[in-house]
Amino acid sequence: MEGGTITSIITGILTFLGGTGFAKLIDFVKDRSNKKYLVKLTNNLQDLSKIYKIMNEISEKTIDTKVVILKASNGGGIPKPGSEMFLRVLYSEMTEGEETHSFERYDGLKLDGDYVDMLIDMQKNGHVTKEVENMQNSLLKRIYLAEGVIYSEIYFLANNKSEIYYCAVNTNSKEEKFTTPEKRIEIELAINNLRKIFEKYMV
Repeated sequence: MEGGTITSIITGILTFLGGTGFAKLIDFVKDRSNKKYLVKLTNNLQDLSKIYKIMNEISEKTIDTKVVILKASNGGGIPKPGSEMFLRVLYSEMTEGEETHSFERYDGLKLDGDYVDMLIDMQKNGHVTKEVENMQNSLLKRIYLAEGVIYSEIYFLANNKSEIYYCAVNTNSKEEKFTTPEKRIEIELAINNLRKIFEKYMV
């Protein structure tokens, strides 16, 4: 390409950017960014809606059940000796008509050693079960007793460098331990779908 042609192209670009073309270019970039943001926002909200629907399906098909999604976090960085772990309550759904306190009131509590041990077992095995009357005195048992929980299944969902996400399926009924094939498969499918959603957002 001849030097004069290159000069003409450069001159044309500079002229374009120097006038209304520059503003149009900025508007074009903003428009593309806004569209990407809206797509991402829509996808995120759809996933959030799916989470609530999944939780609601469990609570509707079981007796006196509250489903809670939580995370354990130390506020940043890999948990290690010297750092504190805290309980964060993200979402909860309960059987219609169940009269208990909101689990959200426990948000921000510092975890004790027993709770940390539970998280370790949960991550190793995928889930843990808790018969409240057989638990030793601990933060988790005190929460369960305050809420009238008799039996609980706690499932690992996902984790990143500083946070562990998990789902607790708690029942206040002595007759409910999710033992029927129908209830077991509902919970297993629900946990699998929740894991798929949460894993998308782990970095």
